[in-house]
Amino acid sequence: MSLVALCQDPYHFFLGSEEFATIDIYGINQTKDGIYWVVSNKGLYSYDGYGFTKHEHKEQLSNSLFSLKIDYEGIIYCNNLNG
Repeated sequence: MSLVALCQDPYHFFLGSEEFATIDIYGINQTKDGIYWVVSNKGLYSYDGYGFTKHEHKEQLSNSLFSLKIDYEGIIYCNNLNG
């Protein structure tokens, strides 16, 4: 008896390999609309398939962010080292 299996090779890509060359990434997640969100030691970034955008909040006490979470409504939460 012989068995034949047809499989698809896994798909890999490098997201921001040049833009984040000197940044430590602590989390990455994708929202339902296809936007990738990245938290790092330099802040919060989004990637829409064309480019990266850095996002800042007036109450953000430091740039080092981690624990990226996205709720069912698409609201993004993360922590920073200063609260």
